[in-house]
Amino acid sequence: MPEFRLINSCNGLLCFGANEGFPLFVCNPVLEEYITIPLANRNDKWLIVGLGFCIGTNVYKVFQLNNPDTEAEIYTIGAGGAWRSIGPPPPGDFNNLLFNNFLHGAVHWIPYGGRSTSSQVIQSFDFEREQFRPLSLPSLLAKNEFLYSLTLEVLGGNKIEFLF
Repeated sequence: MPEFRLINSCNGLLCFGANEGFPLFVCNPVLEEYITIPLANRNDKWLIVGLGFCIGTNVYKVFQLNNPDTEAEIYTIGAGGAWRSIGPPPPGDFNNLLFNNFLHGAVHWIPYGGRSTSSQVIQSFDFEREQFRPLSLPSLLAKNEFLYSLTLEVLGGNKIEFLF
């Protein structure tokens, strides 16, 4: 049996995943219900996954990157059950998203490593527009030599805090 881990949450729903070859699960712990998100079209191994909500359309979506050199894919929950390509992701190495990273319609993370063209950004994925969007780091943090150890956390539902 695979070992499942909690990936992230959005509006009380929880997204769980395991190792390659297993589907994702979105769970409503209050109602004790869950749905299975099938394996993506291109690959059964995902690099990062994020659950989010679109205010304009009132739907939940899951996005994933299988490989940072290929296309990103998105799955709209309740819309026929198919993954679809949304184009290539931005350059940069992708670490796993932290549990509490959904804010204002987007998930957020800090890319790091040798592939990154600019390690001085916060990367986000906007679920409404289905687009990646870079955000500038505050200048004090952008000069930090320990940027690789910086993580993000959403506090109080309205701001992101930087943690070392």
